[in-house]
Amino acid sequence: MDCPQRRKMGGSTSPIWPTPDGIQLFLPLAGRRDAGEDFRGFARGGRSFRNKHRLNSRKSICTSKPWAKKAIRAARESFCIGTTRGGKTTKIHSLVNRIGLPVQLAITAGNVQDCSEAIPLVEQSPLKTGSNLLGDRIYGSREFRNYLTGRKILYTIPPKKNIKNPWPYDKAGYKRRNIVERFFCRIKDFRRIATRYDKRDDSFFAFVLLAASFVSFAILHI
Repeated sequence: MDCPQRRKMGGSTSPIWPTPDGIQLFLPLAGRRDAGEDFRGFARGGRSFRNKHRLNSRKSICTSKPWAKKAIRAARESFCIGTTRGGKTTKIHSLVNRIGLPVQLAITAGNVQDCSEAIPLVEQSPLKTGSNLLGDRIYGSREFRNYLTGRKILYTIPPKKNIKNPWPYDKAGYKRRNIVERFFCRIKDFRRIATRYDKRDDSFFAFVLLAASFVSFAILHI
């Protein structure tokens, strides 16, 4: 610009590099080989250049990650993490005996129903014919009760309040269900379980088994 108040600046002693050499670091982001052609095409027509090459910043920065919602949801479920009203949680399912020793343990995502893991736990446990199983209201599904009846296992499970035809149950015997609640209170004393610092489900479940062994040793006074 012609201005009497401005002075001419001295020329740079270093050679001036062409534009493509100065933007070599940004080539992986754009995913192109010749940055000079891209920038010239962008200067000629921005919208046509964008529609032709279809640049996507999320995919071009890291093309190996799954950006689909289904893939992200599947990855979360593989780590036994599910979104509930309380946030991202993991459920611990346990079957204990009459003195509070853990018999079977399992973990699932927080959005998985509790009753879906009841039958696998009972199948793997050494429950005998005539045993009495205490359970919460959530385990009072018809499928689970029919399964226990088929194996000739007694159950003390109170019905839900919205059931039209509730079944009778032993209220005095149901008070002993606090044994499993005390077991969960004991393993929650381990901070690593209460907050789940482990990302992978196998690492978390390994520490759950370790904490259950410590609780068993404390109950047996070993």
